[in-house]
Amino acid sequence: MKPVSFKTETGARTVTRDEILAGMKEFDLRFRINEEDSGTKYAVDEDGKRYPPKRILELATGVPVNKFYGGEPPNRVFRELGFAVLTVAPNQNTWKTAEEIAAEQARLKLPVPKMEQLVEGLFGNVWVQLHKDYSKLTDSDYPGVYVLAYTDENLDGKSVKEDQIYYVGVSHAGVRRRLKQFIMGLEDGGHHSGAKRFYFKVGNEIPYLSLPDKKTFFVSSISVPCTYPKSLRTPLDLQKLGVVAGLEWYVIARVKEKVPGGHEPPLNLK
Repeated sequence: MKPVSFKTETGARTVTRDEILAGMKEFDLRFRINEEDSGTKYAVDEDGKRYPPKRILELATGVPVNKFYGGEPPNRVFRELGFAVLTVAPNQNTWKTAEEIAAEQARLKLPVPKMEQLVEGLFGNVWVQLHKDYSKLTDSDYPGVYVLAYTDENLDGKSVKEDQIYYVGVSHAGVRRRLKQFIMGLEDGGHHSGAKRFYFKVGNEIPYLSLPDKKTFFVSSISVPCTYPKSLRTPLDLQKLGVVAGLEWYVIARVKEKVPGGHEPPLNLK
């Protein structure tokens, strides 16, 4: 694939697909945990992950972000290099192509799901590594319930079992956003109550990534597509949010029922 030329305030530049991929790799390794993975209106998708367009161009070319022209010019670069450019869906904190936005609007009108269906759906899911793959969770931009495992066993791709669950959490503003707060809290004891308990009681105030004998966090989740901003949500959306709120307790109850000793997940205990 040929390099793509584009204009910046410092003059004309070219960039290759390989340079963009290298910029994405650097973003994943050094910046993803602390930086937003999108611009204000646009994001680039690669292998199920989102990236901020101008930030990736900066890492790929060395040209500062404030020297790029906004909007369509950077997007054209990514499209011509074979990347999908996403835009924020109207009235939602979700990023989709134009075709996906139309399909998603139809999903938002679906009836309220049954609690039993959601519980069984969660326990029919598989684990993925929290720090590596949490952004790939299905519908994770929507409200939902997530479960975490903390173990030396490799659970990647394995079915969720009650006795593996270390924490049950809920988010009414997007599971993915809440998991990012959890990851940040593991490092400084803030952002998330469960992460705070881990930081002080398990990690002894040592950031998770610096723990010499740390185990691996795995995550799974189930979400309910709905519009959640207060000024935009409908009666149907509120009913769905009510189901999400109750789902957290149903999942904890199932763990307490199924695990010998009748204990709740360790990190949920205060």
